[in-house]
Amino acid sequence: MPSKQVTLTTAFALLGTVPITDLGYIKGIEYDNDTASDVLLTIQDTFTPNPSNGVSSPVSTSETRKTITLPANSSDKLEWDKGEIPILAACQVKGSVSGPEVLVNIEYN
Repeated sequence: MPSKQVTLTTAFALLGTVPITDLGYIKGIEYDNDTASDVLLTIQDTFTPNPSNGVSSPVSTSETRKTITLPANSSDKLEWDKGEIPILAACQVKGSVSGPEVLVNIEYN
């Protein structure tokens, strides 16, 4: 999956999806928080497990993969080793505040 720039909101925004035959990874985040307060960024993965072990109709599951504090009036690039933040299906992000001041560029493959 390519990188995608998003403006944080307090509702989860879809960044992209991983094909069912693959496993995605968050490689890095570049942010610019021009607000006067810290912003909490949440990365979530939403997926439906395969039927197994007597569960014939599994339901959609959401898991928080990473929560990061973006300090007030700061910008930085954070990077992780492959596999540290896995994405099984739908990668979503949200912030503790909404607004154009907080821009996050997330790379994934």
